[in-house]
Amino acid sequence: VTLADPDGNTALHHAARNADLAVAAALIDTEASVDALNRRGQTPLAIACRAANWPMAELLLQHHARTHVDAGEPALLAAAGIADDDDRNADVRRTFEADAVRDAMQPA
Repeated sequence: VTLADPDGNTALHHAARNADLAVAAALIDTEASVDALNRRGQTPLAIACRAANWPMAELLLQHHARTHVDAGEPALLAAAGIADDDDRNADVRRTFEADAVRDAMQPA
């Protein structure tokens, strides 16, 4: 589950990009890292946010994906760049904000 393509994308990065919740859930069940960074510094969560894939973002957050990973693109920044402001997006953003505070308070 840790294999990556030449760009550093794992299978979970691809599942996040392709909005495949079933594959993402199966990968997470086999202990795929929800915080893996590709060569662009993106986690699967950041990729899901950039694609406005809120169900995927929710799934990753439910499995403790961090909203900010050292040397990675903050998921909140990725989500903020999306014009989609429906209720689901607002709920996910509130979760990001709470998780960002939690992540900031954890020792490095």
